[in-house]
Amino acid sequence: MRRWSLAGNREPPLETELTAPQRTPLHAISYSPDGRLLVAAGANGVVVVWRIASSRPPEVHHVGTRTLTSLAFNSTGSVLAVGAEDDRVHLWRVAADGGLQQLHAPLGGFTSWVDSVAFSPDGRYLVAGDSDNSLGVWDTRTWSRVATLAHPAAVTSLAFSPGGSTLISADADGSVRMWSFPPPSSYLASGSVYNINYTANGRLLAAVSGGPDGNVSLWDVASSWRPALVGTVDPPASFGPAAGVEALSPDGDLLAIGNAAAHVQLVDLSDRERPRLVGPVLTGASPYIEQMAFSPSATVLAIGDDSGRVHLWDVAQPASPRALSTLTLAGNALGVAYSPNGRQLAVSSADQKVWLWNVADPARPKLVAKLGGFTNYASTVAFTPNGHTLIAGSADATIRLWDITDPDHPRLLGVPLTGPNSYVYSIAVSPDGRTLAAGTTDQAVWLWDIANPAHPVEVADLTAAAGQVYEVNFSPNGRTLVASGTDATLHFWDYHPAQAAARICTLAGDPLTRAEWAQYVPGAAYTPPCS
Repeated sequence: MRRWSLAGNREPPLETELTAPQRTPLHAISYSPDGRLLVAAGANGVVVVWRIASSRPPEVHHVGTRTLTSLAFNSTGSVLAVGAEDDRVHLWRVAADGGLQQLHAPLGGFTSWVDSVAFSPDGRYLVAGDSDNSLGVWDTRTWSRVATLAHPAAVTSLAFSPGGSTLISADADGSVRMWSFPPPSSYLASGSVYNINYTANGRLLAAVSGGPDGNVSLWDVASSWRPALVGTVDPPASFGPAAGVEALSPDGDLLAIGNAAAHVQLVDLSDRERPRLVGPVLTGASPYIEQMAFSPSATVLAIGDDSGRVHLWDVAQPASPRALSTLTLAGNALGVAYSPNGRQLAVSSADQKVWLWNVADPARPKLVAKLGGFTNYASTVAFTPNGHTLIAGSADATIRLWDITDPDHPRLLGVPLTGPNSYVYSIAVSPDGRTLAAGTTDQAVWLWDIANPAHPVEVADLTAAAGQVYEVNFSPNGRTLVASGTDATLHFWDYHPAQAAARICTLAGDPLTRAEWAQYVPGAAYTPPCS
């Protein structure tokens, strides 16, 4: 291996020649970001580490016995990734003195040689290109694979733009491709996601996870193309982890988090970078809290629990919350939703009914209707934006719609919606009131056109999720649908066909030329998409 000096304007002189022990053939080289180390990888699983400013002999490591094809440091130089002909990526922790220790089990999922590896500039993602014509993307916090991108040929080289928003790949067919990054399926939470809430202006999204690490992740979604994690809210140890339940006020300034003991903590988010606990812990609910919701005015918080009660709290002054009233049902309160004007509160219940209250005076709520017809839990509930239609989904895999133009006399519309094969866990209505989305436990998101709520029309069955879908929601501008669940991944869709096509064409760049068309689609008339 030869090193040339690039100092000065003259022809670079040869500075030194380095030889691997036993003259092992070398296939990949890289400097560490600080320039202190030079690492090479090659035949027989050999990794050689030279310390540039040291006279010590190179350090030799072995990664199996197969040829090593590629290597890359992360931005801090603390992790080294090595691609190999054993179809895997090997990970090493780099010590301050240049020593290497295995960091994690090798990353797999390919069916052929790994030809190229690269870290994103922020270190959040590792990308590997393979001879099986694919790109794998891993989240470096968990080393879980979050995306697979198809290629028409073996991926031989990878590089990121300085800002990390574009991934550039080259492949064996002589093509260079540019990818918007991170890919849509790489937005990860710390665990299964149970609730997703947008602020009214659509700039912030909160997603709550459960389990021992349960917290609330906050995402800047001003650009639906590139949601960015801006922080997390980790409840204090004295409160314990979030139990998969939260509510976000419409202005995004107040967050409510529930724990496994059915206690609720309010969090001031007016300074996004410094979330601050506010007020005393709200008690009185029984485990578990299933869902919470702020009123449209953000002055009242409704907390539904498994004892069949909904607790209403005055939170107009978050530092001094005040209990208002408690609603009692005949079964677990599974879903809670306010009407757009805040005068009605609907609760879906394990007693197979939807309970509808007038809460114009939340201190003196009045039950106005109990709506039935389901043969299993009524699991989720929502209002259309005009407040004229109430919709509920059930564990019996159906969805029912009622006309509540007169809330005191709801009227069933049409026949129950069918199609899902399992529990309808969450529903949401688009801001224009024309589209209904349902998340189900059969890993699908279903869409219906409800422009005429008496005669809904099924329009799509989205199946990108890799687990049960616990929550769906629309962005306030109606352009984006987001869903998540047990796969701990936020999935974002442009659910309008025209929008999706426009986005694909923007990412694809210039249309295929006639020469490219002849190469890839020989014999077909020249009709390139996106032209």
